[in-house]
Formats: sequence, structure tokens, C-alpha cells
Amino acid sequence: FMETHDLVVASDGLNSKSRATFADVFKPDIDTRKCKFVWLGTTQKFDDAFTFIFEKTEHGWVWAHAYQFDSETATFIVECSEQTWNAFGFGQMTQQESIAACERIFAKHLGGHPLMTNANHIRGSAWINFPRVLCERWSYKNLALMGDAAASAHFSIGSGTKLALESAVALADYVESEPDLEAAFRRYEDARRTEVLKLQSAARNSLEWFEEVERYLGLDPVQFN
Repeated sequence: FMETHDLVVASDGLNSKSRATFADVFKPDIDTRKCKFVWLGTTQKFDDAFTFIFEKTEHGWVWAHAYQFDSETATFIVECSEQTWNAFGFGQMTQQESIAACERIFAKHLGGHPLMTNANHIRGSAWINFPRVLCERWSYKNLALMGDAAASAHFSIGSGTKLALESAVALADYVESEPDLEAAFRRYEDARRTEVLKLQSAARNSLEWFEEVERYLGLDPVQFN
């Protein structure tokens, strides 16, 4: 696309192929974190607020981050420690077996609604460790990184999409106002990096809290909060 288009925006996620292709230019700092997670959806409603659900199982604690995606669907991210993940055998399960296990764990919160995945194209388990990403550069020639491809914020603060959309608006403004792409990309990186670093700092604190959450789950509600 870089040879046939004036501007290419790579917003291809945490495991960006565009970032990997030009890794020597973008110089990504990737910190792979402790917990395992799988990104699912459900038709159950979670439209009151961002919802955190904790369930104690025979293999350890498993928790979910749930929020309404649109009028019919909610995002439902399941997370646990690697020790719990191994004890369940999630890594040896098919995606459907893994989803069925998650449905059993969170049955009382799902109210009979199924869990769904949009990762059927992925062979084997769709569980991954969260990679905290920050690239030294966000652009190369006529290619710009955006969203999680450029910098990731842990999903527990629920701002990844907002961050990417704000970056898209900023880049569009600079492409229109600056004399060439090089100048537009320079403005884009300078402006958005500051905002991204602020959010990444908050997200890192949240991520690290969830990595150690099993230490806190026995506390009374006031201490837990």
C-alpha cells in the first residue's frame, strides 16, 4: 500500500505486522506482562458502567472486564494469572472449549447469554499476555502508526479506542494544515506522544494492580478499594 497510496495509517493492533515489518525504524519497546487474557463479547447487557467481576475457582481467581460496546453487544475480557491459566489447561483447549469454560465461570453474571469471539481465524488458543508497547518513532516514509500499534494502554482503564480516535483526528488536522507529510507526522508525534504517555502511566498502575489482585481480594471492601 505504501507504493500505491499517498498516506497509509497502520492501526493493526497490539501485534501490528506493520510495526514488525519496520521494527528497525519504529524501535518498539515491548514489555510482555504477567497475566493471560482473552477478548470476548456477549449479548448480556453491561450498560450501567465499566464492570469488574471476580470469581474464585478451584484453580484460582479469574476476573472479567465488561462494558457495553453497542446497543446489542458488550465486550467481555477474561483475565487470570498464568498459574491459574495453566491449572485450567486453557492453552490445550480449543477456542470453543475455552469459551465454554469461561461461560461456566461467569454463568451467574451472563444470565444465560453466550460468550462470543471474533478470533475464529486464529488457530488454537486466543489467550495472550498483554504487551505494553511504546515506539520510539511512529512514522516512516508515508506510513503512520496509530492506536495499539504505536502505543498500548491496558484495557482495564477502557481508553484504548478513545486514544486511537483522538490520534486519528489529530493526524487528519496536521495532514491538512502542514505543507508535507514529514511536517504533519512530526506534529502528530509531538502532540500525541505527550497524551499517550499520560494515559500509559495511569494504565500501568492499573495493570500492575490487576497483576497482584489476588493479594487484595481477601480484604474488606474499604481496604480493597
